[in-house]
Amino acid sequence: MERFVHLSSFNAFLIHCQNSGSLFVATPTQWRDRYKRRIKPGARAMVILWPFGPVRFVYDLKDTEGDEPFPRELLEPFNVEGHIEQHFYDSLIDGLSFYGIRYAESDIGSAGAASIRTTKEQEFIYKNNVKKDIYYHLIVRSDLPIESKFSAVIHELGHLFCGHLGLDKTGKKFFKDRHNVGEVEGEFEAETVCYIVCRRLGIKPHSDKYLAGYLRKTGDIPEIRLDLVIKAVGMIEDMISLLIDKQKEIRKKWYEKEMKYLYKIHR
Repeated sequence: MERFVHLSSFNAFLIHCQNSGSLFVATPTQWRDRYKRRIKPGARAMVILWPFGPVRFVYDLKDTEGDEPFPRELLEPFNVEGHIEQHFYDSLIDGLSFYGIRYAESDIGSAGAASIRTTKEQEFIYKNNVKKDIYYHLIVRSDLPIESKFSAVIHELGHLFCGHLGLDKTGKKFFKDRHNVGEVEGEFEAETVCYIVCRRLGIKPHSDKYLAGYLRKTGDIPEIRLDLVIKAVGMIEDMISLLIDKQKEIRKKWYEKEMKYLYKIHR
């Protein structure tokens, strides 16, 4: 799913189910107009969901041909691993209040990176002169680097959006009540959410090392609700709206570079 940052997490999963070896997909019109490439005869179309329409047919890069090489930066748009820009983190934190979450940093010791819990009584905060009800407290260790804070917040949101804290307290039914899920299953679901979101942004969380400790308890990888994991990923990516803006910025720079090159040729 990390390959397709230009698609929603659910559409990326649909592509994986249809062709796990796909590198980059686009519609025939997009291939022709944006990338000057043609669909090869006999190419197999794949189906994704489309806003304001039922479905859209897309084709993989290997099923196209063109005179110019495909831009590598679109295959690896976030190839600088291990770093997250501050505005991505700010965008994530800014969206927490929509789900009734109050964010705070604290010296919680070295035992953990973050924690999330429901409030014991009704609370609220004012944000931009608007009253926001608070139902959850998200506490993050203050001395962590921003990348560790980011992955820790995503992990805790994975717990929340997969229903591990119970029914959605906001009353909007964003997630179901699954508070009875086992500890190992819950950690695998939350960390899978964390891994997918981080990898689609170019960060490498230490998910393998973290989950290895839980595997030693049981010896088997538990069955998790993959549908809920993908839904949680989508909810979090909606909060990080700059992800889409970043992809558009990458494409825009490439277009400008190509147009300048063509202008020089014509001159």
